[in-house]
Amino acid sequence: MPLAGGIIGGTVDAVTTNTIGNVAHKLFIQEQKSKKMDEPEIIDML
Repeated sequence: MPLAGGIIGGTVDAVTTNTIGNVAHKLFIQEQKSKKMDEPEIIDML
């Protein structure tokens, strides 16, 4: 039984890690490529 739990747990971990990686790639990498590079983004920190 511990072997089955390890396989199932490892599979769930792999799938969730892959999903998080895909979302981060879309959010940070692809979004930066699509933004205009002409004007800098100004972040106001109060």
